[in-house]
Amino acid sequence: MYSSTPAAIGSPCTADDRCNTFIPNGVCRDGACACADGYVAHPTSTTSCLPVAINLNDNCEEEIQCTEAFGQNALCSQQTCICKPDNHFVTPKQCIPNKGKMCCLKSRTGKEIGCTNPEDPFWLYIRYSRRTHRGLQS
Repeated sequence: MYSSTPAAIGSPCTADDRCNTFIPNGVCRDGACACADGYVAHPTSTTSCLPVAINLNDNCEEEIQCTEAFGQNALCSQQTCICKPDNHFVTPKQCIPNKGKMCCLKSRTGKEIGCTNPEDPFWLYIRYSRRTHRGLQS
């Protein structure tokens, strides 16, 4: 039986209740306490699991919530998951470095809502569409 010492991430266990009693969203995996699927260990706390971001612009406390979801080129800035400067978001869920000139679309409030590379074939379609529809610029 385990002692009454609180469990931490990495502590030995044989059942989930040993872990989730002391670690919210904790589970027993391969004989050690870990974070449940969809959660990641807090970088400075052995008793805290943070939710992994699902979408870009999700709330975050720590960068690991973003990098776990979108790769090493993501970061947590002002409590929001974004791609690092000179990177852009592509599917499936990844921030990748820009190649060449990027064109970014911003909302009325100035928040970036998407970027694309003008050399991308899809971008050529957008440019053509802008030229052929009244009120849109090329």
